[in-house]
Amino acid sequence: MRKVKFDIQAFQRMEYGGIPSYFIELARHINLQDPSEFRVVQDGMLTSNADLRANSFFPIYFNSRLVRPVAKFVNPRISRIKDYDLIHSTYYHESFLKKIPVNRHIVTIHDMIPEDFPEHFGGSNPHQAKSKYLQKSSAVICVSEHTKNRLLVHFPWLDKDSVFVVHHGSKFKSTNKNVNASSSRRKSKSSSKTFRILYVGSRLGYKNFQVLLKAGNLLVNNGLKFEIICVGGGLFSESEVEQIHDYGLKDAMHQIKASGSELEKLYLSSDCHITTSLAEGFGLPLLEAMSLGCPTIISSAEALQEVSGGSSLVFKPSDHSELANHIRSLAESLELADHKAELGLLRSRKFNWDSTATQTIAIYNHVLETCQ
Repeated sequence: MRKVKFDIQAFQRMEYGGIPSYFIELARHINLQDPSEFRVVQDGMLTSNADLRANSFFPIYFNSRLVRPVAKFVNPRISRIKDYDLIHSTYYHESFLKKIPVNRHIVTIHDMIPEDFPEHFGGSNPHQAKSKYLQKSSAVICVSEHTKNRLLVHFPWLDKDSVFVVHHGSKFKSTNKNVNASSSRRKSKSSSKTFRILYVGSRLGYKNFQVLLKAGNLLVNNGLKFEIICVGGGLFSESEVEQIHDYGLKDAMHQIKASGSELEKLYLSSDCHITTSLAEGFGLPLLEAMSLGCPTIISSAEALQEVSGGSSLVFKPSDHSELANHIRSLAESLELADHKAELGLLRSRKFNWDSTATQTIAIYNHVLETCQ
């Protein structure tokens, strides 16, 4: 059995989010393949990413604020695993470059947002080492066609034949029961009940969260009774609290943390899920919502439309009036909500982690055959 080494970069940088989830699910499904050609092994020691507690092949977990600075110093200097066939980098940090061979190396490109929207990163690129990782890679995996297209715009010297698109999957099972349960819940709600909107992830910069606040202000003034549940992304900042107050949304806005099982319940119990981003590399929360029968509203960002496949209501990222109209349409039409939920469920079945693992293994084999 061949070994693929995953480094710990993504897990020491991020306590939650799509990138750590991607590698956790990818590792789990590669290791569960039957018959198994490859086994993922983890190189690193320390992490504060709580999702790793249930994954014994990943490193030591500590729930402490001190873990991140200690991990950034210790992890790049320790390589516990010497025997491997491939390295699959989980991020693009300069400190890990010395651990990467010039061949038998693969990197996943999750997005090109810092390159496309530098103004949202203080004019600097947090992915500055990305080009060096690409130079050392025998193959590059992009999580969407849009990401691949943007990658080749910024790095035209890349060999197109070495760049592959492998989509994410959803960790939640897509079943008709999900749609039927959501539809039954919507039918049981009287007109006096509150319309629940779900938002998942960071709210900073290119995430364009303010368009949802502005849409909420319009809805408040038009008399719609609703609440917006924000999962993750940290507590509301002082400026957000001030805007929420100014827009009359104090009683409607809630920010919470949620485990995987709690997030699943929120998707199932919400009336719609909204993604407001100016751009995305893929859009994992969108896919998760689709797979659980939650109607979705998305900005016109290309990667989101690639995932949605026409199953979502779409608004221009700068148009809060259009977003407000879409929310009201779902709130007032059970038929529209059910239709979008059914379309989303059908579309979500094209994305699953077994397929992601199988396609990734094929790339691993391709690299090993090429490097022989």
